[in-house]
Amino acid sequence: MTLSEISAVEMHAVDGEDLWGFHLDAPEAGAVHDAYAFDVRGWALGRRAKVTSVELKDGPRLLWRVPTQIARKELSGRYPLAEGTDAAGFFTIVNSLNLSREFEVLVRARLDDASRVDLATLHGHREPLRTGFEPGIDPLMVTTLGRTGSTILMKVLATHPDIVACPPFEHEPRVATYWLGVMTTLTDPVSYRRQINPTGSIDGTWWTGKEPPLPRRSKDARLAHWLDVDAVSQVAEFCQSRIEAVYREIAAGAGTPAPRFFAEKYRVDRIPEMMWELYPRAREVILVRDFRDMVASMFAYNVKRGREGFRRDRFDDDAQYVVKQIKESVAALATAWEARRDSAHLIRYEDLVIDPENTIASLLRYLGLDADTHADAMAAALSARDPETEWHRTTPDPRASIGRWRDDLSEEARRACEQVLGPELRAFGYPLEEVRV
Repeated sequence: MTLSEISAVEMHAVDGEDLWGFHLDAPEAGAVHDAYAFDVRGWALGRRAKVTSVELKDGPRLLWRVPTQIARKELSGRYPLAEGTDAAGFFTIVNSLNLSREFEVLVRARLDDASRVDLATLHGHREPLRTGFEPGIDPLMVTTLGRTGSTILMKVLATHPDIVACPPFEHEPRVATYWLGVMTTLTDPVSYRRQINPTGSIDGTWWTGKEPPLPRRSKDARLAHWLDVDAVSQVAEFCQSRIEAVYREIAAGAGTPAPRFFAEKYRVDRIPEMMWELYPRAREVILVRDFRDMVASMFAYNVKRGREGFRRDRFDDDAQYVVKQIKESVAALATAWEARRDSAHLIRYEDLVIDPENTIASLLRYLGLDADTHADAMAAALSARDPETEWHRTTPDPRASIGRWRDDLSEEARRACEQVLGPELRAFGYPLEEVRV
């Protein structure tokens, strides 16, 4: 049974001034694995500066930073002038369930002057995760960014009797995200192998497996297969059962005895992709808003609360924040929509505000729910005024928030939005020229 496969190993050209050399022992191109995991091991020997660790990256996401501390005795004879040959080797284990089904992993050396040298790119794919769990309530994912109208949309969704959600202004639940985070930890071989091979200390959170030395696979082939395949599926099934148990309890408290969907917000990360694997009847709403208005709303909400949220405090000025923080998030959202546009449903905040009846009716058709009986009540929830909604707002009404960027953003921030968010604005139908509603 092949669960993970490395289709190609792309070796990068390395400047001889940076490294004496490096080698990737594993994985090799064409390697197949009967587990949702594969080993990465080799050595890297710095010349300009010592290689202190090797990093594995999935796009912008850091998967591993493992120290080069394994002795490679053969290197001292090959590189007699090099320092550090006694600790140039590295080893780690990649949990492929933490990657997309088609993946690329960059392997790079980190030198002690904090510079990086790209070593190789691993190209591969894995099989989808399947469990025996039969969901009684399917997920309705609202995948979006901050200040896009997601809390208002959750309020609208919770109005429908076939959709259960926590009160949106009372809680910001992440039930599925929580349990899939638990699942990702417990289905990682660096964690579950430690019950058989508890390398290192067994103090504190040793069972998560993040501290080297990392455990090798059991030599008992039958046990190793059970741990890598059957037990992984059973852990995932347990996590699904806990998600459903939470939402059944919420539904009982809300007087919704048999909901079809549980609605929850999701960040633009690996969790929505995994939810699609585990729930074949899942539904996903990609919620977008003119990103210039989104940024303006973030700034206004920070002022209202009296603190710098949305990671704004990490940057010196608004333009830098847009370029270094917002750009990556917006690009990820656009990528998610492009990848799942055949299965997901796009809602623009502006359409929801200006034409709620048609926008909600279209959403209900996508969900396979009656678009006549409850659409009016859902639209009414959108415009209902209550203390919680009023506190969340930063303009007198939703319509006033459309196009606010023209007055609210500084010239530098507007220019930064147009320069780095232009492709995504156009992709979602937001022209760069000024448009009045």
